[in-house]
Amino acid sequence: ADSTLAADVRAQMETAVAQMTEAEEGMMDWMANFKQPESLRAEMDHKAIMAYLSEEKDKISEVGVQIKSGIETGKTLVAATGK
Repeated sequence: ADSTLAADVRAQMETAVAQMTEAEEGMMDWMANFKQPESLRAEMDHKAIMAYLSEEKDKISEVGVQIKSGIETGKTLVAATGK
């Protein structure tokens, strides 16, 4: 039973690491592609810039949810393994 539990916990840990890696990549992509509002003024009006910023807030909020989920999964697994 212990080896099955260990394999199950290992699989859960690998999933948690994959979630965190995906969240980190999402954050890095977002940071690389984010355009400062000052740079948009030449091509967009105020309303369009505000819409862009709202969309970007939604994107980075989703990344935040992914990061927090991965952290919580990791904490739960650490607590469950007693390590």
